[in-house]
Amino acid sequence: MGNFENFVNPETIGAIGLGEKIITSLFVTLLGMGITFVALIAIWGMTVLMSKIIMGIENKNKIAQAATVEVSKPSAASAPAAPAPAVSAEASQEDENLIAVLTAAIAASLNTSMHNIVVRNVRQLPDQTPTWSRVGRTEQMGSRF
Repeated sequence: MGNFENFVNPETIGAIGLGEKIITSLFVTLLGMGITFVALIAIWGMTVLMSKIIMGIENKNKIAQAATVEVSKPSAASAPAAPAPAVSAEASQEDENLIAVLTAAIAASLNTSMHNIVVRNVRQLPDQTPTWSRVGRTEQMGSRF
């Protein structure tokens, strides 16, 4: 600290030797770089902390959404009036398989057990894929055979 006192008064700066000026300036440079490094580490730590908090909130929202997943099946009005019992049993088996697959997919994406997820309603969303995309996908799949 004795070196810094000599730099306070402009008249004493001229009396300081070149070696002392260089040592003091290197000390000030290292001090500034050290403070900057510590500040950058603090900013990095706060960024990591905030990302973990945000990811925790998003995971809670995903779990809440998964508990109320709705993928709808075709309406009863569009179904035939009197389907045969064998077809009805077959359709219910397909619905059960669909629900099992949906539950497994949701559980895998959320890294949780299938027992924590309940699929209450299945609603099929309309396909909004553009025609050019479907044609391109079909061409790609056809070119592999």
